[in-house]
Amino acid sequence: MQGGRVPLFVRSHPPQGQVWRSHGGVVFAGVPPTPEQAQGWACVLEWSANGGEVSHGGHCLCCVGRGGLDQFLLAQAQSRVRGVGAPLEVMVVVCPPELVKAYATQLKTSIFLSSFYALYP
Repeated sequence: MQGGRVPLFVRSHPPQGQVWRSHGGVVFAGVPPTPEQAQGWACVLEWSANGGEVSHGGHCLCCVGRGGLDQFLLAQAQSRVRGVGAPLEVMVVVCPPELVKAYATQLKTSIFLSSFYALYP
């Protein structure tokens, strides 16, 4: 944790290693996890843009920002603060490789999200 905030990473593949998985959460954003990718994490979540009812293809920045991935992550953090689920030491967002930079940029600009997560490159 950095200043009480959970480290947040945006990657195209989930990291390997028991340390990450046993104390961390993973959000599969627009990519379905394989059983191997989901195995061993303290928390496994799936997110898709606007429930599939999107005219932009589901991964544009406007879909990520409004009721999108940042709001989803914010709700997860707020739930954990309220005692729903075990605290997480790290959160990883796994998305298609071509969207890593766009998602990281959008999440970095979310004012409320930065209260709970510290985004790492």
